[in-house]
Amino acid sequence: MFQLGQRYADSALDDIVFIIIVAFFLCVALTIFSVRRYRDLAHETKARAIAEGEARDLTRQDPLTGLPNRRLFNEKLDACLGLARDTHQVAVLLLGLDGFKMIKDKHGHAAEDKALCEFANRVAEILQKDGVLARIGGDEFGIVLPGISSLETPTNLARRIVASASETFATETGAAELGVAIGIAIAPTDGINLHGLVRRAERALYRAQGDGRSHVRFFEPEMDMHVDRRIQIERELRSAIKADIIEPHYQPIVSLKENCIIGFEALARWENRTWGRIPPDVFSRP
Repeated sequence: MFQLGQRYADSALDDIVFIIIVAFFLCVALTIFSVRRYRDLAHETKARAIAEGEARDLTRQDPLTGLPNRRLFNEKLDACLGLARDTHQVAVLLLGLDGFKMIKDKHGHAAEDKALCEFANRVAEILQKDGVLARIGGDEFGIVLPGISSLETPTNLARRIVASASETFATETGAAELGVAIGIAIAPTDGINLHGLVRRAERALYRAQGDGRSHVRFFEPEMDMHVDRRIQIERELRSAIKADIIEPHYQPIVSLKENCIIGFEALARWENRTWGRIPPDVFSRP
């Protein structure tokens, strides 16, 4: 019985040792698996973060010129406006190209894209690291110029851009010419709200474009008054058309050769109760 019990004790001890050895190797295997899995997950997380970062960059970048797009332009401007002070002003310059459509019609889309990229490179070289240049539309660019202390800084920049744009652009089918109109608004003088400041720079740009080729205009308060008046005229014009109070005036067309009336030209006349007689070139302007 003693010998049988001794053999049973040795057998149980062997089982315990075997279980310990198996458990040890299982722990080692699980540890190795966990480490490898952790490394794989870390690599996958890093790759995903890089891919997401690249995707975010693409949503903020113009694919043709490589410049920031309107989204990133707004983000940069919004960040700068938070620091705008009377002695630390922020200038917004909106650039609209003149003659851009003519390049496309005359030289084709490839020449149009090439001229656009060349213009972007010229402006970027002038601006260097003093501000942010972005393409915010088909033929429109925007510049955020932070930390200015006087209007001379954006004025000189605008003049250099106009001079640079006046130089011819080489294309495969010949030389092309461009002009650029620039509208400028200043924060906090013209506002500290992002959309309001951009809207006022746009109004200055429209006025510059209306002045002719390659003009620069700063925003002026009367531009807001002009736009508000246009909106009110358009609103009242709809009511005037419904009320049928716009009167046709007929002007005879005379043939000097035959000395007789050969027709009539119909002219619209609108007598407004607020502004008096409004000429057709005002209320019929597109």
